Amino acid sequence: MVVGASPQLVVQGIATYGKVAMGISLVGSEPERQKSVSNIEKSMVQGKFSDIGTSGNRIAVGDEFLKKIGATRGETIFVTVGRERPQPFRIVSVFHIGIKAIDETRIFGALADMQKLNQTPSRVSDIAIRLADVTKASDVAKNYDLIGQESVQSWEQSNEGILSVFKTQDIVRNTMTISILIVAGFGIYNILSLAVTHKRREIAILRSMGFEPTDITNLFLIQGIILGLLGGTLGAALGFGASHIMASIEISANRGLGGNHMMILFDPMIYVKAFGLALASSCFASYFPARSAGRLEPIDIIRSENS
Repeated sequence: MVVGASPQLVVQGIATYGKVAMGISLVGSEPERQKSVSNIEKSMVQGKFSDIGTSGNRIAVGDEFLKKIGATRGETIFVTVGRERPQPFRIVSVFHIGIKAIDETRIFGALADMQKLNQTPSRVSDIAIRLADVTKASDVAKNYDLIGQESVQSWEQSNEGILSVFKTQDIVRNTMTISILIVAGFGIYNILSLAVTHKRREIAILRSMGFEPTDITNLFLIQGIILGLLGGTLGAALGFGASHIMASIEISANRGLGGNHMMILFDPMIYVKAFGLALASSCFASYFPARSAGRLEPIDIIRSENS
């Protein structure tokens, strides 16, 4: 279940370059282990994450940090945590995660270097764990929390504020989807209702020829199902094509989380569910006009035509 684990030391510090100083978050880690629990290597735009090594005062910084402080890769900045004199660290690699707060303030270095800077040898502040199934993170965190005295948080708990935005987005999206299905259902209902109205004479002829009410009902119900099948197939095809077009839209010049294009999920189950909902709504909407058509009697149709 556990794919990788990486010990870390996270401390707050100050970075100085010339006359410019700014607050930063220092993360000491072991490069190979850190790559096993995060996608930091894919976010590198200059150099490699492993360039920080295991010692030697080498760091990886965000591209926004370089813009803000005015430094470039290969130069040296001074870092302090407020306990001793600032120590020099050389910038060996640059990353772009796509989150401005992280790209501006987070600096990665070797775990041994950060322990030395913080004067806390062999100390770690947290251990990052990566699971094979991210959906089980909350359950695993609860189990680990019961085993020991350490505080254990899942990624859902640590990103609760961000996830609340996605939950709101899901509610809005689902509300819009239901509204569209209702509108589509009324459209099918109106089409079949008009079809029943315009074909009253044909219905009377069929009934006089011996067609049962269930036969008439099935006739219009099948028509509604065909409309649902055609609409669901066409909608799924158009949605798939529109998603491909949206996925090709470049939203950023730099590569961030998920790349520099719109993040689109192409899960086949999405199209299966959309097709099923379209078909179900068409069947529901076509039932009532079909039932009213089956209840029509030839004598009632003739009387209404003559009146």
